[in-house]
Amino acid sequence: MEIRAVNASEAKEVLKIYHSCVCQHQEKGFNQWDADYPNLQTIHKDLQNRWLFGAYVEGGLVAVISITEDEPVEYRAVTWENESYYIIHRLCVSEQWLRKGIAKELMGFAEGYALQKEKKSIRLDTYSLNKGALLFYKKLGYRQAGFVNFSKKTEANYTCFEKQL
Repeated sequence: MEIRAVNASEAKEVLKIYHSCVCQHQEKGFNQWDADYPNLQTIHKDLQNRWLFGAYVEGGLVAVISITEDEPVEYRAVTWENESYYIIHRLCVSEQWLRKGIAKELMGFAEGYALQKEKKSIRLDTYSLNKGALLFYKKLGYRQAGFVNFSKKTEANYTCFEKQL
């Protein structure tokens, strides 16, 4: 597996991976993402800012992660431990590549990338109904930092996590 920055020419492949995750979420009975988010505009913003990284197996893009400084305003309500950080958004693995360690590899890459850039922690949020994601981040050593609500999602809040590097 190779992890590297995603090229602009791969935007539609990224969108397919996001749509795969939307379907996975809906099958599990929650609407963390939908037809409007994430979208091509989100992808182009990540590409423009060099925030979008992908996992490639045999040359094909199978998963993506955004490692950003794009902090939602809702995060201001959370008690964070560190002021030097990156934020993880939109970690997504294609359905046929689930449970093969790719998400864990991407998170390890993100942590290493943050350390290279002299960041002291990683912040993220995940949908509170997504029990698999909640367990995943806890297993990786992320501590629960609080909860936020996003205006478009009213059926559940989001659990915020932080990990000191």
